[in-house]
Amino acid sequence: MIIGTISVLTLMSVLFIVTDKTCIVINDKMDPIIKKPDLVHHIETPMSELTPNDIIFYDDSGKTMIHKVVRMIDYSPMVIEVKNEVSSNIHQATEEQYVGKFDNMVGNFGEHANKMFQP
Repeated sequence: MIIGTISVLTLMSVLFIVTDKTCIVINDKMDPIIKKPDLVHHIETPMSELTPNDIIFYDDSGKTMIHKVVRMIDYSPMVIEVKNEVSSNIHQATEEQYVGKFDNMVGNFGEHANKMFQP
């Protein structure tokens, strides 16, 4: 029974990892909401449906950034102001940069991954 449970959890984790909508957090800038090395997943949600305090993923010169929405600016194209939890600096993300909205996470995944993938 234990082996079966572990097998199912491992399979679910692998499926969660291999999707292109999942990444491992590499810093603590969203702490305490999201911590290094949490495994986070996003869903495709129209930018127009976002509200303040939603957590979003956006592309910043090839890096996937995770920030909290501060406010929506109704330009054409739409722009949102975002920030992380450790700084008061406000950044802007455009519709072109927007990737998706935070959906869920697996906490402390990195600690488990390190143990699984070490020789």
